[in-house]
Amino acid sequence: MIEDMDPMKIDNGNAEDSNYIICAVPELAKSQEINVELQKIIDREKGIVLWGPVVALVAIFGWVVLASFIKGDKNVKSILGFSMCSDSYWGFLIAGYFLSMLIINILTGIYLVKRYQKFARLNYDFDEFDMKWDYQKVIKFSINAIISGFLAGLLGIGSGLIVGPVMLSFGIRPEVSAANSSIVIFLTSSISMILYIMANLVDIYYALWFGGVALLGAAVGILLIKKIVIRKKRASILVLILAAVLLISLILIPTYGIMNIIDQNDKGNFQLGFKDYCN
Repeated sequence: MIEDMDPMKIDNGNAEDSNYIICAVPELAKSQEINVELQKIIDREKGIVLWGPVVALVAIFGWVVLASFIKGDKNVKSILGFSMCSDSYWGFLIAGYFLSMLIINILTGIYLVKRYQKFARLNYDFDEFDMKWDYQKVIKFSINAIISGFLAGLLGIGSGLIVGPVMLSFGIRPEVSAANSSIVIFLTSSISMILYIMANLVDIYYALWFGGVALLGAAVGILLIKKIVIRKKRASILVLILAAVLLISLILIPTYGIMNIIDQNDKGNFQLGFKDYCN
């Protein structure tokens, strides 16, 4: 007959093993939970389209377009009847538009930092070019983006041409930088296109012809560059192409400006300085 084991007779070795098992079970469960969560993230990252960011981007784009129609300008009448440079105009521009963009920027920055912290906690295998977001980088990137947008509007060029080098300076992979620059150019150009069409300032037939040729050229360029990058195994080719485009812009913009000044001077209507924004 086997006697019941007295708990007091458990030796120290068995007691330590029991404590180890008791402590290890929660740790094991936690590890398995992390692995499951990490696998879900990896599976989601493998998808062709990440619908969450796409929906957010489309919503922001829609709000910017709506805000442009609410604000109005010289060529497009405000849908709320705001007069150009009136108190309601400036009030909506500052409190409605600029403030909303600032809030979106802050929320996006918080999301990026929290997302990186979560990935790091789950021991996500980061690529060497992945942005390791913190609030200092968010602030620096936001300041650079504001300056880029200001310069792009001042010089009349696509902000993507300036945002691209900014992203490269932060160590972002050239392929990602090129893709994001293209998205920025597309969105900003689309907003301008919509406003110009509503103001009847666009020749539709010319726009369709030129736009079709541009889309064809973009498609051929993407396929060609992709083949070259894969064959040479050097993403730096994208950086060199971006540098060439910026160099051409650096030459063409001042050249066109000088030719325009000479033409205006010959016609006797040259005016130095900025035009009145409200008139």
